[in-house]
Amino acid sequence: MGWMTENHGFTIDMGKNSNNLALHFSIRFDFGYDQNHIVFNTMVDGKFGQEVRETHFPFQKGTTVEICIEFEGNFFLVRLPDGHYLNFPNRTEATNIDYVGVFGDFVIRTFAFE
Repeated sequence: MGWMTENHGFTIDMGKNSNNLALHFSIRFDFGYDQNHIVFNTMVDGKFGQEVRETHFPFQKGTTVEICIEFEGNFFLVRLPDGHYLNFPNRTEATNIDYVGVFGDFVIRTFAFE
């Protein structure tokens, strides 16, 4: 759970390390040509794969949100603040998550693993 500031968005990365990401989850309010999009991607050896864009966008600047990300082995299941679920395939075939990074305009209030 966290609070979003009034700026451009934030990113949650999960994977082996910062150069090998099984999940790159990016919330973009105003990021270049991206306006109110969710972008999923992977990174292998520092190179991003092909982006997947989602237009379902239940985020508002300056609000508190809860995002739940479940690693299900073959895919990631992401529950958005409005209860809507998105899934993204585990393209890297990662078997565990050793790295989590949160970047951008997001203040973490609660962070938990189960």
